[in-house]
Amino acid sequence: MPNSISSKELLQYRNALDSGQMTTVQFYQNMLKKGYMYAGWAGGVAAGDEFAGIAALDYLKKSAADGAGGHPSKVVTDNDIANIRRDMAYAYLTAMEKIASEGNGIANRDVNFFETEDFHKEVFEKNGFSIDNWTLKIPMDLIKKQAVKLMLRRFGRRYVILEALVFQLICRILS
Repeated sequence: MPNSISSKELLQYRNALDSGQMTTVQFYQNMLKKGYMYAGWAGGVAAGDEFAGIAALDYLKKSAADGAGGHPSKVVTDNDIANIRRDMAYAYLTAMEKIASEGNGIANRDVNFFETEDFHKEVFEKNGFSIDNWTLKIPMDLIKKQAVKLMLRRFGRRYVILEALVFQLICRILS
C-alpha cells in the first residue's frame, strides 16, 4: 500500500511541474518512492529508456502508423511524444488530486484501471491519437472479455448482478 500523500503535496508537484523545477520523470520518481506503482510504469515511458517505456513508445508509433482501431494512419513526431508525456503526467496528477479530494485531502491509493484508462483516452485524444494507441488497451480488453466469459459460464443470467464486482476486483488486482 502506498504512503499517504496530501493535496498540499500534490499541489507542490503541480507547481514544480508548471515552473519547470521538476521534470515529468522526477515527478514519477517521487511518486514511486511513496509507493505509487503506476508511477513506475509511467516513469519508464516518460524516460523512454527502460524496456516498458521503449515498448510503449514503439507501440504508439507502430499502431498510429497502422491506423489502429480504424483511425487514420499518423506519423508520431518527437513533439507528439513530448506533449503526450507532459499531458500524461498532468492527467495522472489530476487523478491523484481527485482521489485526495475524495479522501478529505489525503490520497492513500493509486489510480485504478478505469481511472488510468480514462486519462489515457483523454490524453491520446487531446493529442490527435486514440485509446487504441495505448499498449495496455488490447491486454485489458482481453482480460475483461475473459472475465465476462467466466462469469457467464459460472453464473449464467445472474452474471449481470455480479459484473460490477468482477470489474472492481480486476481493477484492484491490476492497480
